[in-house]
Amino acid sequence: MSAELEALSTELKRRMPRAGRFPTAIPGVGLCRREPGNRMENVFHNSVIGMVVQGDKSSQVGDASYEYGAGQYLVMDCSTPTSCLVGRCSSRTPFLAVSIDLDKNLLSQLTRPSFPQDYGCHTESTDIVMSGEDEYLVDSFLRLIRLLDTPRDIPILAPVIIREIYGRIFWDPHRKMIYHFIYSMRKQYLKASVDYLKNNYMLHIDMNDLASMSNMAVSTFYRNFKHVFHITPLQYQKKLRLFEARRLMLEEKRDTVSAGLDVGYESYSQFSFEYKRMFGASPHTDIRNLMGQCTNKAGHGTDRPERGMMP
Repeated sequence: MSAELEALSTELKRRMPRAGRFPTAIPGVGLCRREPGNRMENVFHNSVIGMVVQGDKSSQVGDASYEYGAGQYLVMDCSTPTSCLVGRCSSRTPFLAVSIDLDKNLLSQLTRPSFPQDYGCHTESTDIVMSGEDEYLVDSFLRLIRLLDTPRDIPILAPVIIREIYGRIFWDPHRKMIYHFIYSMRKQYLKASVDYLKNNYMLHIDMNDLASMSNMAVSTFYRNFKHVFHITPLQYQKKLRLFEARRLMLEEKRDTVSAGLDVGYESYSQFSFEYKRMFGASPHTDIRNLMGQCTNKAGHGTDRPERGMMP
């Protein structure tokens, strides 16, 4: 671990005495700490720029898998259910990360003068762009977090450092994919219907209503939705239901029947069938395996952080 990364780790641990997600006095900047026993997450991430400071983590977004570790950063624009698993850690060497909400307007200001409008039009859509450690970027995050010690400086200096972080990321080798985030207009058109699905996944969804929210004909809406998310709207709703059911059973210790009912299934057999098809095991077996996996990892955890993988 570099000196800058170690200093950033120390700053984060000082501000996060326990596991959890923490907002800060800097608008849009959040901190995360995970320890043994709270590794599994089924979430929708906001669009963020994130840096892993200590530990490693794997994420499953649709059919794509990502692994990332200490010192590596990522730009995330996820609107698809994401399953995350924190790797080996201990109370002395917890998983630590810092994130900044992605401001697409600011990113657009920085990129628009540099590239033609259609620069990213043919870039393959992706939800996460990852890159290796950048000592200058680590230093930028460190200076940003240290501003929390001098609140009066935040209004003036925080926007300057955040803009610096955007500038460094923009010149990353993956900048073409990052550019694609900004000009993916289909995602913008689908936002209202996607937000509705996120908030009402447990209800019966009418395709005509979803299409009207995006001001599209049903056939056009269906085609655009599948192009952006690689699944149909109903498959998207199903993933939302199953991810939430998995979270309820794993984190809130709900039984399999009530978890299925709460996310909108009227038949347990249908819930169990679709759950097994998605996760590869019945609800009971899957949760038992996940709990055993976390227990085994916690039991083998050491006070020495394991080398991280690519984000």
